Amino acid sequence: MLQFITVVTQFTICYSAVAYIPALVKIAGAWSVVLGAKYFLPITIGDVGVREGLAVAVFADLAMPTPAALVAALMIYLLNVIVPASVGAVILARRR
Repeated sequence: MLQFITVVTQFTICYSAVAYIPALVKIAGAWSVVLGAKYFLPITIGDVGVREGLAVAVFADLAMPTPAALVAALMIYLLNVIVPASVGAVILARRR
């Protein structure tokens, strides 16, 4: 539950940074729908693609800016996967 709250909060902050929408609860609710739907479609390599596509579809359905949804979803991937993997690679390279 804490992980879910953390990811929803991260997305809300990233989305708000890209497109100013004062309805934070609406953003958090839409991202919750995206995450819920993503777990029923585990057909990705590296967890990329389905989440971003769902974000665009859900935010378009809610008449909210879809480019911001795509950018925020990619920012979440960058922050939660790419940055930690890069740090780990550097640490492993220094140990050798």
